[in-house]
Amino acid sequence: MPAKVEKNTTDERYAELSRACLKRIDKLTIEMDYGLNSVVYHFVPKEANNKLFIYHQGHRGDFIQGRDTIKALLDEGYSVIAFSMPLLGMNNQPVVDLERFGRFHRLISTLTKPCFQAGIRGGKSR
Repeated sequence: MPAKVEKNTTDERYAELSRACLKRIDKLTIEMDYGLNSVVYHFVPKEANNKLFIYHQGHRGDFIQGRDTIKALLDEGYSVIAFSMPLLGMNNQPVVDLERFGRFHRLISTLTKPCFQAGIRGGKSR
């Protein structure tokens, strides 16, 4: 169950959906083990077909990247629950210490930048 539910939240990144097919966004915060939080959006269409679509962005980042897909689903009347992987998107990014794997934290933003932006030149880091 969500630890927190914020009804009718505002997110300017989805303003065009509000003008077209989106009735509202409800923001859910789910508390998980190891201090991880998952921020989930429930997109409610203006004209609902009483069906729910679960959208998960996977390892590519924030579900904002799926905005066109979410819009298409809303256009068809689906409610959409959208998730991002832990440590990505709007989720918190604590350093987590797992007995089996050790300490880890989010490095993906550095790893997905072009090498010169991450400070790597000629195979060596600065």
